[in-house]
Amino acid sequence: MPTIATDRPSEKLHLLVESADNLIEQFNIDSIAALELLVRIEQEFHIQIPDEELSVNLINSFHGLVVYIERKCNKN
Repeated sequence: MPTIATDRPSEKLHLLVESADNLIEQFNIDSIAALELLVRIEQEFHIQIPDEELSVNLINSFHGLVVYIERKCNKN
């Protein structure tokens, strides 16, 4: 479960994973769970993930996901 303690995405998503870990394999995420995760991320960080950016690659690695969220947050 994420720890919601700060406004920094990397700290909000404080999970017991290494930055290079493949989240899909590590947590056995299927397509439904992936969409639920992305919706929750949109809600938590007040961002919009456009349909054209939805991809398995978006949630493949923890580090990649954090970088994406931070980039989206900095645009707002």
